[in-house]
Amino acid sequence: MHEVKDTQRALVRIGFDGSVHKTFRGPEAFVRFENEVKVLRYLEARGCDFVPQLLEVDETHLKITTTNCGSRVDQLNPARMQQLFAELAAFGVRHDDP
Repeated sequence: MHEVKDTQRALVRIGFDGSVHKTFRGPEAFVRFENEVKVLRYLEARGCDFVPQLLEVDETHLKITTTNCGSRVDQLNPARMQQLFAELAAFGVRHDDP
């Protein structure tokens, strides 16, 4: 697997099949894990097709596996980022990933 993010809050790796493996860690890891799972399930149920889809949820290890949507949001140009955030707002969701 290719490591793309290794911080106090999360370890993110891309599998050879393109899937994204995210392990939550650090302060309030369980709360952040639960929230991300809840939001991704909410968006999927409402037909939002531009966010990752959950493939696997491992509550014991605070790990999720999702589809890959391309670039990390913090690597997009500011105009595209604002466009995506506006689309999320239409679903009642606000991006808040420091």
